[in-house]
Amino acid sequence: MKRLSVGLLGAVTGLAVLVAPVSTANAQQSPITIGIGVGGVFPTGDIGDVVNTGWLVDGHVAYRFGEGQSPIGLRLDLAYGSSSFKDFGTGSQASVDAKMNNFYGIAYAMLHPNIGQGGDKATLDIWVGGGGGFVNTSFSGSDASGIGSTTDGALSGVVGGAAPIGGLYLFFEGRWVLIFSEGTSQNLFPVVAGVRIPLGGN
Repeated sequence: MKRLSVGLLGAVTGLAVLVAPVSTANAQQSPITIGIGVGGVFPTGDIGDVVNTGWLVDGHVAYRFGEGQSPIGLRLDLAYGSSSFKDFGTGSQASVDAKMNNFYGIAYAMLHPNIGQGGDKATLDIWVGGGGGFVNTSFSGSDASGIGSTTDGALSGVVGGAAPIGGLYLFFEGRWVLIFSEGTSQNLFPVVAGVRIPLGGN
């Protein structure tokens, strides 16, 4: 899964570089965009010792002020991901049938440097953002029976970019999610690639 996610990110990045200098006729900024993406989740620290690299599906709605021309914006992300637990030891007890499932709801304040606005060509649009929200964690599998779910606060940062292709945008981004859980914290790093769809615009 880790190799697949890195390969997907590399492919989208390469394609974005190739198609970046396209006409703005197909790259007009819209104040509202929706995004759909897939990728991998890389756990680190203590949580990385017990769960494997997982997968993630994501949907978000973004709004930019100034009719889409302002560098300031807001974004709401909803995502779902799952990671299996690592196997420990040897023998019949080595295999662990359990998964950690996370549902993310995070709001971001976004900053766009406005690269590619105006003129006769559009270049890569990049962004950084930070925010917070919640993550609901549940468990599935025969070895996770009886373990309840928890909902905890989370902080998150994001950095990414998008390039226009036709009337759509290909985007790729990396995120950092810090989950505060029962006096401890968990660090997850989702890497996501997908499509953004502008709604309206000039």
